[in-house]
Formats: sequence, structure tokens, C-alpha cells
Amino acid sequence: VFSQSFIETLLYAMSTSVLNEFVSCSCNPVTNALDWNQDEDLIAYAASSFLFLYRPNTTSRSPSRVVSSCFGHKKKINCARWMRCWKRKEEEGEEESSGQGKATTIAYSREVVTGGCDKLIIVWKVEGEGNGVEAVPLQVINNASDSITSLSCVTYSNGTAMIVATSGDQNTYIYQKKNMDDEYSLFQTISTPRHYMMTTSLLSLPHSTSVVLACAGDDMKVHLYTQCSDDEQFQFQDSLQGHEDWVQSLDFGQDTNGSILLASASQDCMMRLWRIEKGKATEDPSHEKRDEGEEVDTDKEVLTKLLQTSERSIAANDEKFVVRLDALLYGHENKIFGVRWSSLSSPLQLLSASFDKTMVIWKQEENGVWADSVRVGCVGGNSLGFFGCCFGPNDKHIIAHAHQGTLHEWSCDEVGEQWLPKVSVGGHFRSVYELTWGISRQYLLSVSEDQTTRLCAPWNTTDSKGDAETLPTWHEMARPQVHGYDMKCIAAISDSKFVSGADEKVLRTFEAPSSFFSSFEKLTGVSLNTNGEKGRALVASVPALGLSNKVIDVCDGKIKLLEVVAVSIWALSSCCLHWQLLLLLQFYALCICCCILFMIFLCCVYLLVKAVFGGELEKLQAQKEEEDKHNGVPSFRSTGDTVYPVAVDISDHPPFEEHLAQNTLWPETRKLYGHGYELLCVACNHAQTLIASACKASKQEHAHIKLWDLASGLEIGTLEGHSLSVVKLKFSPNDEWIVSVSRDRSFCIYHREEQGNEESGGLPYKLVAKKEKAHDRIIWDVCWTADNCYFVTASRDKRVKVWSFSFENELESVCVLPKFKESVTAVDVCTLAGDSSHHVLAVGFDNGEIRVFVSGENKDGSVWKELCLLHQNFSHAATVRSVSWRMKETTSRELELASCGMDNLVRINRIAITLD
Repeated sequence: VFSQSFIETLLYAMSTSVLNEFVSCSCNPVTNALDWNQDEDLIAYAASSFLFLYRPNTTSRSPSRVVSSCFGHKKKINCARWMRCWKRKEEEGEEESSGQGKATTIAYSREVVTGGCDKLIIVWKVEGEGNGVEAVPLQVINNASDSITSLSCVTYSNGTAMIVATSGDQNTYIYQKKNMDDEYSLFQTISTPRHYMMTTSLLSLPHSTSVVLACAGDDMKVHLYTQCSDDEQFQFQDSLQGHEDWVQSLDFGQDTNGSILLASASQDCMMRLWRIEKGKATEDPSHEKRDEGEEVDTDKEVLTKLLQTSERSIAANDEKFVVRLDALLYGHENKIFGVRWSSLSSPLQLLSASFDKTMVIWKQEENGVWADSVRVGCVGGNSLGFFGCCFGPNDKHIIAHAHQGTLHEWSCDEVGEQWLPKVSVGGHFRSVYELTWGISRQYLLSVSEDQTTRLCAPWNTTDSKGDAETLPTWHEMARPQVHGYDMKCIAAISDSKFVSGADEKVLRTFEAPSSFFSSFEKLTGVSLNTNGEKGRALVASVPALGLSNKVIDVCDGKIKLLEVVAVSIWALSSCCLHWQLLLLLQFYALCICCCILFMIFLCCVYLLVKAVFGGELEKLQAQKEEEDKHNGVPSFRSTGDTVYPVAVDISDHPPFEEHLAQNTLWPETRKLYGHGYELLCVACNHAQTLIASACKASKQEHAHIKLWDLASGLEIGTLEGHSLSVVKLKFSPNDEWIVSVSRDRSFCIYHREEQGNEESGGLPYKLVAKKEKAHDRIIWDVCWTADNCYFVTASRDKRVKVWSFSFENELESVCVLPKFKESVTAVDVCTLAGDSSHHVLAVGFDNGEIRVFVSGENKDGSVWKELCLLHQNFSHAATVRSVSWRMKETTSRELELASCGMDNLVRINRIAITLD
């Protein structure tokens, strides 16, 4: 039985034929943002203000993918937890033994609980099966007066459930419900004045019906509370001391002897394991009373505080329990933000994640000592380490989310007992400002305030039966640009080139390395057009303290001596001429000539040796490279003063995060200087000969469009017309026109002129029309129809207007869509293949909505009908910055709409167009 919300969402998708083909966004950089349902093999994680359901497919060969993005919060989500199901032996009618065995069996329900910066707690119900799962909100709880920082939740087999939430208002809220059909209500509030609780954990006490609650935060203590029955409130028992910095993570685990272990992780780079079991505490010698005037051993006091091995007593329901420090774990070199116990392993395992970019699995050896058995992580890159971690199904899989939001996943090889990395998902971790399809429409480029340019494409895979996947799984295939400024705009030049702009005054052009084409073809099954260009650099890198992607020459690894000789001859000849003219000293000229002859002699010797022994040397070099490859040794190349590992082997899977950040960069081919302020927009004509760009401007002298010759990289000239910043500009499909929109509420139209035209001042384009006050507010976006007859403008005045212009007809407004409730921020239009009479228009809004319109059969563009309003789970939660259509190759009635927004999301929705 499905909920009404789920049925409405399903019927909406069926009626409008909208399918979310791809969505990407980084995991929020907070400690409790991710949780793994091991029973369902489904991961829930917080992505901006969305709840993402991620299917890692650990039990099949199918590729991992985000199967659902669920909108409910108004601000960023801070924590996401699956509801745990407890089945006590007493509830099942079994007699509790005093010997071996666990007192509580833990499973997972199909409910997820999230808390966010909007002070809300939302309980979600996951419905559907396989890749068709969807999370629908069951209840929204609003009692906190500040952000929710952590959650713990549990449900009993009798239907009773409990949610514990910590908040930034220095309170811990406990919600409870008695029956499965009831709603949660506030049961208790625990106040901690002057201190913030950052993490919490719940578990049943060993061999008891009582519950223990642990909370920790910025006071560096772990506070224990107990609840004797469902109707009684939690009572404070004790505070466990020892940590020297904020405690960031807590987790309870059950040992095989019936006791429970509480793991606490802190920013002091240490973890403490506290054992709780039945019994009475022995007297602590460190707490003995001292005689008056007795000297205090300061060193002993500090050591005692650090170890805190004394036993503590807590009580619940007339039962006594002992709490003592079982182990102090030190194996990380930086702050620890996450700990999780295994669920099925025997003996118990502990997983920890730290800012030192490592995850460690700890096991207890036979002598009782806890030692690290597995250590995985990232090497290099510019990430800051891991925030949280989880065990996967059968404790053979682990996952962590990094500071920049990418998921890092490892799986254990059953044969070799090795932990191998797996392909996971990621995305931008800040606002995405613009996206564009490649010229062949085979991949998608996006730029963001996270200072990266990312390239995504569908991975050509097969399912577990060997059949092709019906729905492609999109992944990040390359990260062409990692910059030092926030990225703002991008334009594709060809399949192998693009130009981008950032919060700087320089445009940068990039060209794909040869390794990209080979890997792209293997992963996607699509061969990109290289325009017949050969000899590209194999890879690129960013030098230390640099912003430009430099070429790494790893083609053959040999010194090109002939080029060195040629350069030396040129330099020495220039030097010879210089000295002859200035000092007329023929002695120096003679010495230089001798040097040139000596270099020529060395060159001849080199060629002779290469001709005689070249074959053997190449065989030895190839043999060494093969051995290095077999042993897993990467090749190293130097760029100036920095050495980078270069992975040039073609893999059968998309790159991992560390490879994306270091080994998939595109070489920067040219910088275009000339703008006086930060760049706002850039466009390239379809003939791939011109680039047009504009920057921020508060005066008319800077509010111009610069034209650049793509071949030479030189500025051709400027196009005047606006008085304030040009926000967007577009070339018409036939390159005859350029239309630009501005903050001054006007748009300008420029027409292409013949070369040498004096009226245009020798420029290739000339201003032919300008519409003052075309809208009442700033115009955000503009786009052309495929027939070059119409263009569409979108404005903050909540209107979308269709304009017609040609030399035969005057500029006129063909259609004005009804005024919307929100500002319009993005538009794009396309024409159905084989049907030039119908145009499809996508409109993005300031509140994240996306609407789709289709034109009538009349070709004048005066009639538009709304096709659909995309559901919140298919759109955005913040301002839509860019939308772009792509025609599906299989059918002319099916389109793909790519969109990006200020919520960090990039989406691709497949929409079937119905004209009935």
C-alpha cells in the first residue's frame, strides 16, 4: 500500500512522461550527512536541501546511481539517518540468557529521518523497488529554534518509535510515538546551557529493557542518560571525560559477550572506547580522599585525566551497570569526524574517518589490543579529508564523504582480502552558474563557484545479465579545469575545445588531451570528432601556486636533442650578431662557431647511437614500463619544480575522485586579456572562428562586448550599445546575428558584416537595433530559435517575451507569456526534429521551478501552451541559472533538458513531448 504522495508523484511522471536521467550534487560537508541501509543496499545522504537516495549496487554488476532526489527542506540538510528497528529478546518471548549472545537485534526500516538548517525534522517513507524508489514525507516536526545538528532514531517491534535530535539552540529534543500509525510528539527536552551537543547515539542496555542515550559536543565530555521504560523520561547518569577537543561522533556497538561498546571520536585525533556491562563499579584509587596539606602530583593528575580508566556506575530500573574506558585508539594524524561499528562482523569492527584523508578499520586482537587492520584513503589532490563514514552490506563495503562532498567507496575482494576502490558519485559543492552541451551533444560541461569545470557523460555499461542498460548512468568523466577563482561562464568551441570565464579579467581556452579521446570512447562507446588534429599533449597539471593547466610531455620520455640544438643555434647566432655589432670582437664569434660545430657533432653521435642501439633501448624501456604497470607503480613526470604522477592507462570505468582532480585536466592553450572587470558571459559562434564576451560594468565605457579571433587569440574590437553590465549574449544558429541582454533592461542586435566594411569600422558585426526598456527589470537570459527568426528574453519582471526581427520586418514583440509569480532567470528553446512548426521552450525561475511550453502550429510564435510544470523532485530548490535542450537520437518527440542552479545541482530530465 503506497502513500498518496507517492502515488501523486508517480502519476505526475506518467502523465507528463518526465524521467530524471541524471542528477548530481555533492554530499553536504557535515558529520552526520550520510547513512547506509544495509538491508536495502540503499544510501541516504544530504545534498544541499535535497535528500538523495543512492543505489551503490554492491551485490550486482549494475553501475551505481542516484535513483531519487527528494525535496522537502527549505535550507541545507545537516543530518540523515535510517530508522533502526530493535527486536529485544524479551519482546519476542525468549528467555534472556546471562551468558553469550546479544540483547538486541538491529535491522533497518524503510523510514529516513532528516534535519536541517531550516530547524525542521522530516520523517520520510521510502516506497517502490529497485531503481524506482521514492521518499515521500510522512511528518514534518518543527519545535527547535535553531538548526538541527544530529539525529538518532529507533523503532521497536511493538510499534513504539523514538527520535533524538540535537540543535544549535543548546537543547536536545526527544520525540516519541506509541503506535505505528501515530505521529511523533515532543516527549522531552534536555537543556545543556552554554554548550552545543553535536552528536548523539541510542542503544538498549545489555540484558535489559532500559535504553541508554549518549550525547557529546563542544564541552569535550560524553553525557550518559538512561530511560527505564517507554513512559519515563531520560535521567542523567554521568559525564565521561578524557577528550581534549570537541567530540564529533558517537556510535554504540554490541560485543559478542553481551556488553555494549560506545565509540567516541574527537578533534583531538583520538578515539575512546567505553564498555558498558552489568555489574558494580570497583572503588577508584584516584578518587581517594587526601589529607589536608598533602601535595598533589600534577603529572599524575594530567595522566589520570587523559586515560580516565576509572569505572563509573550508572543505574536503570534498579539495575547497576559499569562504564569503563576499554581502549584509547590513536592512529589518525588529524581531526576525527566519524566512527561507525560493524553490524555483522565477529569479532566487532570499528570504522573511523579523519581529516587526514584516511579511513581505518579497527579490530580487537586475541590479546585484547585494538589495532588497525585496514587503512584506505586518498593520496594527493586538494581535498581536506573525510567527514563521515559507514559500513555497507555484510561489512564488506565502506563509504565516506569528503570535505568537497564526493563519495569514496571501497569493497573487499573476497579472494585476496584486498580493499579496492569503487566508482561512486559526486558533484559540485557550490552554486552552478552555467552549463553547455558539447558541440556533438555527447557530453555536458558545467562551471561552478567551487572553482571547477566538470564534464559528465553517460557510461556505456551492461547489467548483470549482460544486457545493455535501458537508462544510461551518467558519471563525471573529466575535470578539465581546477581554478583559483569562482567560475561564472563557459562556451563550447568544439568537441575538443572550450572557453571559460571566472571572477577574473581573463578568458581561458582549453583543448582536450589525447588521453581524453581514447578513454571517452572506451567508456561511452562514442568517438568524438578531433578535427583531424594530431600531436596533442597527453595530460596536463596545475603547478604549485599556479592557475594555468600546464602540458606534461609524456609521449615517449626521450629528450628531443634536435630541438635543443636548433634553439641553441638560434640563441648563439643572435648572441654572435649582437657582439659583432656592438664590440666587433671576432674572437667571440669564432668561439661561438666552434660551439655550434660541437653541438652538431653531438647531434650526429646521438643519431648514430640511436640508429644502432635504438631498438634494444626501446625494448628495455617497454619491459620496464610493463613491470612497473604490473607492480602498480605510476609513472612520474616533472613540470618545473613539481613532480606529478601521471595515469595515462585507459580504464574500464570512470575516473575516481583523486584521478579526476589530478589526471583529467585539459591543457590551457591561450589566455585572452582585455576586460577591466570580472567576466559575466561568453559565447562562441558556430563556425568556431569568433568568441564574444562581456564583463561587469557600472559605466558605459566598460559595458561593451569584446570580439576575439579564435585562431590568433587577438582582440578584434568591441561592440557598443549597452550602458550597464551585459548579462548574456548569444549567436544565432546561422551566425548572422548576435543578441545581448543587459542590466540596463535593454537588448541589442548586431548583424554580421562583410570584411572591410567601413560602416562597421572593420568589425565583423554591427549594431542594427536596440530595444530600450524591453523589460521592466534586468533581463537575465536570451536564446534563439533554430530557424533564426525569433529570440526569447527572460527578466526579473516575471515575464518571458518572444521577439521577431529581420531586415524585411521591424523589431516587434510576437508574444508575451502570462506574468509568472516568480522572476524568470533562464530560458532555452529548441525545435522538434522533422517538425519546424513546433518550438519547445524551457523556463527556469528564481524559486527553482522549471516550466515547459510548446508553440502552436502557426509559425509566427504567437501562441504558446504550457506542457508541464516539473515536479519539485525534478527541478531545483534555488535559482535556476541555466537550462539547455538536447535532442534524443532515438526519437524526435523525446528531449533531454539539462539544468543547473544555485542549489549546487546539475540535472538532466528526459521529457516526452505530447502535442495533443
